[in-house]
Amino acid sequence: MKTPNWKPQLLTTIDGIEYNLHFEGEHLDAKKHFVEECDWTEEVYREVSNYYWFIAKIEATKAGNALATSYLGGNCYKNLADVMQGHKDGLDNVLAGYAPQMIDECKGDAEIALKQLIEHKTEELEKLTTI
Repeated sequence: MKTPNWKPQLLTTIDGIEYNLHFEGEHLDAKKHFVEECDWTEEVYREVSNYYWFIAKIEATKAGNALATSYLGGNCYKNLADVMQGHKDGLDNVLAGYAPQMIDECKGDAEIALKQLIEHKTEELEKLTTI
């Protein structure tokens, strides 16, 4: 199976926080996963053996600051278009419908991290401006 070298995809922006989908190499052995763990036949596995096999990572960022991440491993897709299916119409079909759940999983952490980042930067600014 192939590892994608696709650019991150901006999925949505919520309250100024961007949620980007990144693609990382999957460490699990695809053949072992599908044939031994999912009970696929060798023939069925061969049909997808030239597909992309990866970990999906949604990263929440603001102004270049990483705030939170959510991961989903074991993704097998023919191409980027299949991953992003229906994106122009919403997120319900992106990453086989897992994208909205992944965004929800990191949204709360991102909001907390942003508040902490603002507090930290405010403290730094106060130290710089104190005479």
